[in-house]
Amino acid sequence: RYDTQVIASSEKQLRVIDKFLKNYNPKLLQDIYSSMSAGRKADTKPFELPDQEYISEWLSFDYVKKEFSEDDPEHYTSKGERVRSKSEVMIADALEQMGIPYRYECPLDMSGRILYPDFTLLRIEDRKTLYWEHLGMMDDPVYCQNALRKLRIYEAHEIFPGINLILTIETSCSPINTAVIKRMIETYCI
Repeated sequence: RYDTQVIASSEKQLRVIDKFLKNYNPKLLQDIYSSMSAGRKADTKPFELPDQEYISEWLSFDYVKKEFSEDDPEHYTSKGERVRSKSEVMIADALEQMGIPYRYECPLDMSGRILYPDFTLLRIEDRKTLYWEHLGMMDDPVYCQNALRKLRIYEAHEIFPGINLILTIETSCSPINTAVIKRMIETYCI
């Protein structure tokens, strides 16, 4: 009798959910604004910008990147942006290829201490900001200690791995590959 009641109630709930999903449009407010003429748009402050306009506005944020020193190797992404390593080229190119808006080494104020996450990302679906740190020399003890200190600062400011912080880690014997990078993007960013 219990099983019969649970099944009947569950089926009823599924019908309610199906009906809701059939009629639900999460982009309704964006669609209303998008359908307006250019003249009306000029006189209207939208409640919620359409995704492309939101992305454009997010990407237009002006910031000063961390400086490169003269002896830093030169690595460039497919769009010509200079980054610090071949692995960061792979990450940036994968983000670009998969349509994930990002800022490279955008300063982040952590209670007066400035960190430069390798990548600051916009997850378009929910418009949340994510951070990506590539820890590329974890076989170097000094680098490793500095990386751990940086992670503790993130944690103290509620930026946690697997939630709003993506971590990729490599050593000279265990390099990262594009398949892992793409899976990370699919898991956390899409």
